[in-house]
Amino acid sequence: ESSVKRSRSRSITCRCAREKMGVGEKRARGEGQSSSGLLDEADFERIRGDLQKYDLQREKIIKTSRDVQKLGKQAIFSLHRKDFKRAEEQLDKAARTATSLLPLVEAQPTLRQGSYSNALEEWAEAKIFQHYLSEGTLMPSSKLPFCNNEEYLGGVLDFCGELNRFCVQRATARDEAAVRSCRDLVEDIMDQYLKFDFRNSQLRRKYDGLKYTLKNMETMLYELSLGAHKAGQVKTKIGAGPEPEGKRAKAEED
Repeated sequence: ESSVKRSRSRSITCRCAREKMGVGEKRARGEGQSSSGLLDEADFERIRGDLQKYDLQREKIIKTSRDVQKLGKQAIFSLHRKDFKRAEEQLDKAARTATSLLPLVEAQPTLRQGSYSNALEEWAEAKIFQHYLSEGTLMPSSKLPFCNNEEYLGGVLDFCGELNRFCVQRATARDEAAVRSCRDLVEDIMDQYLKFDFRNSQLRRKYDGLKYTLKNMETMLYELSLGAHKAGQVKTKIGAGPEPEGKRAKAEED
């Protein structure tokens, strides 16, 4: 029995000694160090935490930006239908939603690329279209404070596509003055964009479609001019009235 007690006492003593040795080793190599002492585990833990936080912020940006983009598209649809009050409400809601994301974007500038930037382009496109319908001019970038230079330029190019659809509506209504105004604005925009060097980017691809928009508008204007000319000829003939009897008889004798 005494030998069993001595054995237990030695076991407890050895265990305590090992625990003290382990604490001493941890202190020697520093908290967070790996068992081999070759790397800092705490540093990797911090990096994992930072990346997880970034992923959560990115998911929030993507989800909320989708709402901004959807509201921008709905506003454009409302503008084409001349529902200006509804378009204003949709654009205001989109602006408030985009503003709520600004603190995240400013803290992590890389989060602006992609979904958030695309949503702002959609919003800018709708705002520019709204401004044109009310003022007949291109909205300057200073009135779109949320957008950076590239987002504004992209919004202008997208707006030209909507202007082309609006131009078709006006051409159908035989509104030559409105079609001419659209053509003149796109021509001026084209003149300004020719001075940029976009290289191979999303803006470059959008810009390549601008010349086709301008060509479509010029074709519509040309066809309207032809239609007006033919209508004028018809009116002239109707206004002239029937030929006098003597003139018609002389023509038949000849």
